[in-house]
Amino acid sequence: MLASLVALVLTLTACGDAGTVSAPPSERAITGVVRVDQALSAATPPAALHATTASADGVVRELPPPVTATGGAHEDDVIPGEILVVFRSGDDDGAVGRASVTVHGTALERARPLAVADGGVYRAAGASAAETIALAAELARRSDVLAAAPNRVVRAFLEPNDELYERLWGLAAIRMPSAWGVTTGSSDVVVAVVDTGVRGRPGQSSATHPDLRGKLLPGYDFVDRDTDPFDPGTFASNQTHGTHVAGIIAARTNDGVGIAGVDWSAMVLPVRVLDRDGLGSMADVLDGVTWAAGLSVTGVPANLHPADVINVSLGGSGGCSSVEQLVFDRVAAAGAMVVAAAGNRGLDASTTTPASCANVIAVGATDREGWRAPYSNHGPVVDLMAPGGDLGAIGPDGTPNGILSAVDDGGPAWALLQGTSMAAPHVAGVLALMRSVDPTITPPRALSVLRATAVPLGRSACNGRTPAGLSGSDCGAGLLDAHAALLALGSGAPAPTPPEPAPPPPAPDPEPEPEPSQDVDFRPERLDFGERATTLELKLRNTGDTAADWSLRGFSAWVGNPASLAGGVLTVDVASGRLAPGASTTITLTLDRSELAVSGAYALDLVFDVGDTRRSVPLHFEHAVTDTTLPSLAGTVLLACAPTPSGCDARSSTEIVVRAGSVTSAPYVIDGLDATEYVVIGWNDLNGNGKVDAGDLFGFYSRDDVAATPLTPPARGADVSLRVLKSQAAEADAVVGEAVDALRAWLAAR
Repeated sequence: MLASLVALVLTLTACGDAGTVSAPPSERAITGVVRVDQALSAATPPAALHATTASADGVVRELPPPVTATGGAHEDDVIPGEILVVFRSGDDDGAVGRASVTVHGTALERARPLAVADGGVYRAAGASAAETIALAAELARRSDVLAAAPNRVVRAFLEPNDELYERLWGLAAIRMPSAWGVTTGSSDVVVAVVDTGVRGRPGQSSATHPDLRGKLLPGYDFVDRDTDPFDPGTFASNQTHGTHVAGIIAARTNDGVGIAGVDWSAMVLPVRVLDRDGLGSMADVLDGVTWAAGLSVTGVPANLHPADVINVSLGGSGGCSSVEQLVFDRVAAAGAMVVAAAGNRGLDASTTTPASCANVIAVGATDREGWRAPYSNHGPVVDLMAPGGDLGAIGPDGTPNGILSAVDDGGPAWALLQGTSMAAPHVAGVLALMRSVDPTITPPRALSVLRATAVPLGRSACNGRTPAGLSGSDCGAGLLDAHAALLALGSGAPAPTPPEPAPPPPAPDPEPEPEPSQDVDFRPERLDFGERATTLELKLRNTGDTAADWSLRGFSAWVGNPASLAGGVLTVDVASGRLAPGASTTITLTLDRSELAVSGAYALDLVFDVGDTRRSVPLHFEHAVTDTTLPSLAGTVLLACAPTPSGCDARSSTEIVVRAGSVTSAPYVIDGLDATEYVVIGWNDLNGNGKVDAGDLFGFYSRDDVAATPLTPPARGADVSLRVLKSQAAEADAVVGEAVDALRAWLAAR
């Protein structure tokens, strides 16, 4: 990691020269552009939507969120029957002497004083959480009450220190920080990963990915029928798929390295059923799932660590067969909870197995904005949704919106992938946390809790970016909510389940008319001003069968933006209107970048009210400020390092020095290389203290800005962005991995 560079001693004596190249680069060269870049902060989840109306002058403004009398209390967090009340001073009774207060016939007894003057904690015996919220709201309206609110449970919001944590937007989407305030899991819980195997072996740190060290139990390989489920594939072949899945579920967390897992403590049981190309047979899958649950499989040693949760991020075409169903029924009877990916073909999930089997929790995928990902399967067999990412969309930090997790790419690395394969392990990790809270929880009970506490997706969100005529129920119960699920268990109360529907009355004669529908379709679904555009058009079309009133309420800026967005940055020609059924209108948005003083990628959500529903349209733009304070490249060293276990191979590695004048961007050529793999690393000791540390330039060639990407000559377009290190512990999103050790050894040997 970059922090490892703090004490690197270097001597800027070149072995090569980046002077003028008179001949074109040979087939033994790596070429590209080296530039000085301004580091951008990693993205964080969006702020709450702000309710403000575009003014008569067309300015679309952002305001602080409104404050409600009850603080927006959610039933899950309310202490039933307890209300905090502050009376207005000077009333005849006086707060100190008021032993009780009555609201609509309900008596509230004073339990104790409150630190606030004229305040106290009052209790209504037997009141439910919902009744407590209603009583507090009624008290707040009384003339003798200054303020009233339900008493609420508070918990530590745990945020781990893993260096890539801020890039894990999926964890924020399912409320993991508040869920970790309930529990971070237990090492007594076992999660089986039925997949390609994992890059790791129990007790062998050198062979194990850093985020899985100490997390693996002895597994089994049903492909080669041996006791070593190590994934022999590569990132190029099967993306070390099982390692990526295992990292999402239970990566080492709060250790300052890599990513954070959903469950900090659970152990991983690797079960290999797919080969080095990511292919396998259903027979091996069924054997693997059976063995993982602790049931016997002929010719296979007994599993000494039966799994509580089994993740199956794989599938085949066709519905669930009778043989498959028998197996999953047996596994459920053994107490194991099975999670399966719903599939990535954008079809009804009933066409995918094992997701379509009973006693299997089928999981679809959402994108960063909570909509169904365009590839995700859907339909009645889907139980719920979880973050799966969309690499075709770019986040506010300028990187694709995939799911970041552990892989092996010629060495330990972290990479972005997308798919229902990534969504399922989010659910598996939450199930592991649920098992740690309630070790007796059964698979049906667990599914009931997950479905009852999920956040429903409406029709538009379930249709996603490629409308497919779906309803909200085609995305199951909605988006996984880890915090709500754990609260439902921690309270000891049954999961809040929808009331049983009343028996349908006899059909009237004639048949009743269908209820009118109202919806507005936005095109394009994502607005992007790019680097130069100043105006864009947004078309609104009423796709329902009744008139729709709409208004642009304002915008919600992402707090990860490089700078705040002042009023006037965005204006609109029309801010509200009414659309008849089938009618459409076009509004024009104008972007004014003149007041923005910080370069970078900006993102916000336009917030519309359509009838009684809230809708949003993501908007992105980039802004570049000419910065004359950027350091020049003169004297920058570029090293083509041929990595070895002890550093860089001195016979194959080559470095050059950029000798151009005071420029911040220049082409480079490193020639005369061998036919081997190289990592290109750049640095400049700007402060002249003989170290690569705060104030210096550092960077490397990478396809994903997470790990250094090896290259084999000839290689063109290997651009290197150098960033100014702002602290001794450099930016969390700039991880170089083993290249750091190689660079350290290279510099020490010079």
